[in-house]
Amino acid sequence: MVQSSNQGGLGIRISQIPSEVESLPNSGIYIVTRLLPSTTHTQRLEVSNSTTKPMHVLIYPGPAKLVDGNFLPLAQGSKSELVSWSSVSPSSIDLPPMKSSEVTVTIKVPAEVSPGTDFGVIWAAVASTPSASGVVSINRVGIRMYTPVGTTTTSSTPPPVSSGHSHTSEFQWLVIGILAFAVCALAYRELPFVKKQRKERRRALKKLERR
Repeated sequence: MVQSSNQGGLGIRISQIPSEVESLPNSGIYIVTRLLPSTTHTQRLEVSNSTTKPMHVLIYPGPAKLVDGNFLPLAQGSKSELVSWSSVSPSSIDLPPMKSSEVTVTIKVPAEVSPGTDFGVIWAAVASTPSASGVVSINRVGIRMYTPVGTTTTSSTPPPVSSGHSHTSEFQWLVIGILAFAVCALAYRELPFVKKQRKERRRALKKLERR
């Protein structure tokens, strides 16, 4: 959700999950429908305004790609096959304060497609009033699209979208390393020659104190 200057913000979420994907992980968060040739898929989203001011919201598809496990939306205006197949109705809505409204995403798949997985985003965007210098800021939120295309892909489940798991693994190995170091340090302290050195240092300190 994009926060506004007042309380609340602009939000978008999945409001209807197609029956064929409802058992898949993340189907309530992302659009994950498999796209078969010559088929049409629809899915409903809810756009919400939790501020105390009205919003004029634009809703549209945009392209994205996966780079090293990271989901990266592309610049507005960039083209992709998935974007060319996708539309949103209505494409704009006027939301009163503290209200929400549903929109429908439609994906029309052509007869000939290349198998693989396409990525995209359904954006909800709000533009500010132009400043004195003509500058307009745009706030937007989006629903990610992970869409296997054709019949040769093996799964509709979204691939990893961040390196969070690897960070967790690195942290676990760090903890293991610290514990191993601590155990080694304790074992080292109990070695006979180490104990003898500590006793000799204590005797030397006591002699210095007597002087």
